[in-house]
Amino acid sequence: MNRTEYMNALEKRLRILPGDSYREAMAYFQEYFDEAGPEREQQAIEDLGSPENAAEQIITNMAIDKTSVPHKGIRKNMNALWIGILAICAVPVALPFALLLLALVLLCLLCILLMLAAFVLLALCVAVLGPVIFAAGFTVLLSAPAAAMTCFGMGLFFTGFGLIAVYGIVLACKWTIIGMARLFGRILKKKGERNEQA
Repeated sequence: MNRTEYMNALEKRLRILPGDSYREAMAYFQEYFDEAGPEREQQAIEDLGSPENAAEQIITNMAIDKTSVPHKGIRKNMNALWIGILAICAVPVALPFALLLLALVLLCLLCILLMLAAFVLLALCVAVLGPVIFAAGFTVLLSAPAAAMTCFGMGLFFTGFGLIAVYGIVLACKWTIIGMARLFGRILKKKGERNEQA
């Protein structure tokens, strides 16, 4: 196997990574071969091991790095979470167990995200209901001023409560994703420590 074949095999295995992480991983291997030079290409391939092992190792290292540092923004945290899931699946265990674990993790993640999405929708409905109630107060302002004042008060309350609830739930979503990414990072770190001891 030469450098081109090795890089092609690596590229197929690393394509599952998010864009930035994929480019970072490929740049690492390009730089590794560039530093080795053409005369030590075979030695570099032997040092790296098979493309499968090299891809598994880089995914695991990326997952540990990305989950150990909290990121700003949900997109970066989702990338870290995805890399963590990929790294757990890349660990050499029995394939059925890995698939079962992946399915279980993805279902739990999906349930949590759907529950949070339902709370966001509920809070948005409450926030939208507020201005509707407030506007309804104007329809009875002249005929029932007390009822109009009640509508104004309830409208303002629901609007404020709904907006605060949306903000709180968005923060809960962010911290849930960060927490899951850190959990995967801890799992991978422990597995890496066990592999080093073995």
